[in-house]
Amino acid sequence: MLADPLATLTLIEPPPAEPITVAELKAQLRVDISEDDTLLSSLIVAARQHIEGRDGWLNRALAAQTWELAFTAFPCGAIRLPMPPLQEVVSVTYLDTGGVLQTLSTVDYQVVKAEPALIVPAYGKTWPAARCQVEAIRVRFTCGYEPGGGSPEDYAENIPKAIKQALLLLAAHWYENRTPVVIGSMPAALPFSVSSLLAPYKTGWV
Repeated sequence: MLADPLATLTLIEPPPAEPITVAELKAQLRVDISEDDTLLSSLIVAARQHIEGRDGWLNRALAAQTWELAFTAFPCGAIRLPMPPLQEVVSVTYLDTGGVLQTLSTVDYQVVKAEPALIVPAYGKTWPAARCQVEAIRVRFTCGYEPGGGSPEDYAENIPKAIKQALLLLAAHWYENRTPVVIGSMPAALPFSVSSLLAPYKTGWV
């Protein structure tokens, strides 16, 4: 497990599609006018950003996206990857002791996709010697739920229904309540039903 206070996590390629559509949100709201479509679309993006990603409530990826984890030195054991579920490790690069950028061969490490996803040295291998420098090690990886088949790919098909329902409820809540506090209600970070739906999928970072 990585415990580097200088570790950084950077979004390289954002998700190509939102987990829910404007049509789905309009059905949730029972809205049939088109005048608010732009607003509804922005609320979907805001709800997704509030829930997923490095700073989101779940610390999880929804639709496929690519991130880069950078840190100072190889750990003694496994590298733990954030933002489950992991799809694939794109590359592991590092600065060698001479400061030259190297790419670690895929035969030198093993990827464990279970949560938490791990990268460990392959059998009989050890992590190479690397320069002790901020962001000397970089792991680029794709995460998020696998898209469904068909053409074009359905990036939302395999996202758990509970998460999609929570997104619908949250976006609908913001649409219907356009001030931070509703008079007569207790203020809360998330509506209770939303947090209840999301709770089984919440994870931590590195």
